Amino acid sequence: MDSKDSSLSSSSSMAGSRDAEEGGVLPAAAALAKDASVAFHSGKFAECVDLLNQLLQKKETDPKILHNIAVGRYFQDGCSDPRKLLEVLNNVKVCVNMVLRHRGS
Repeated sequence: MDSKDSSLSSSSSMAGSRDAEEGGVLPAAAALAKDASVAFHSGKFAECVDLLNQLLQKKETDPKILHNIAVGRYFQDGCSDPRKLLEVLNNVKVCVNMVLRHRGS
């Protein structure tokens, strides 16, 4: 397993564990995160992205989910355009920073 693969798994797992720590408010989110990780590691990238999009509906603007969607799409496209991946990840960063600034206001 290379570092690209482990990034999705650990981020999905962390999103799921945080749900459990928050009193089980979103137990379905933990299951979706786990299923997305399994799909990714099985090479089922389209299924992974679909599951992550479902998870995003439950936890809007979660940076880990947005990151994992970008990585999943990158693998779904055959890792053909690393510049596009960096652009998408930069957009995620900009959106997260805007949300954080808005919360701080």
